[in-house]
Amino acid sequence: MPWLPQGAGPSEVRRNLNAALRVAQEKVLLVTPYAVPGEFGMDRLRIVRTRGINVSILTNLLESTDEPVVHTGYRRYRKEMLRAGAELFELNPQRTRRRPLTSIPGNIVLRIDTTSAIVDRSVVFIGSLKFDQGLSNLTTEIGLLIDSPELARDVLQLVDAPKYSDAYQLLLGADSGFDWVVPNVYGGEVSYAEPPSSWWRRFMLAVMSLLVPESVL
Repeated sequence: MPWLPQGAGPSEVRRNLNAALRVAQEKVLLVTPYAVPGEFGMDRLRIVRTRGINVSILTNLLESTDEPVVHTGYRRYRKEMLRAGAELFELNPQRTRRRPLTSIPGNIVLRIDTTSAIVDRSVVFIGSLKFDQGLSNLTTEIGLLIDSPELARDVLQLVDAPKYSDAYQLLLGADSGFDWVVPNVYGGEVSYAEPPSSWWRRFMLAVMSLLVPESVL
């Protein structure tokens, strides 16, 4: 099923989650700090989309990630994922600070730091597993895979709120570029450059993407 990288030796957590994703019939929602599918993942994503399954991914914006180098791997696949029919959402730390629940004093950057998945509104995964390439073979991961429509409904409500109010939806734009759109803003709050990062940060990230091999991301 989707695009969870296999790595050199898939862990039990990774195998069990892949098995749950493989039997999806309607919808898969992935929430992850890092989204680096690799070619294997892209092949699986395309197969899933030909079956008519909706795939939605919520991950960190450049300004909210704690691993900009890993973000370069995600940037390599964003266009392919969108063309394959996946929905991409990127958490905006500036918008999350406006929520009373997250009004934390100090210069705190709010970000996605754990992984969750909801399959067909009935199966929930919550754990530390990351959807990346290099780290999958270097770290020990844990996770819970729970078959519970009630819990899936509750988790989906928690995720849908920030997805449509505290995140940008990434869309294919003109001239092979991207549009970052706030989904719930009538008329469209749109940015045509990766918000709210500076051009220098984006330039340095582009340079790093040429130097860092995907196998370590």
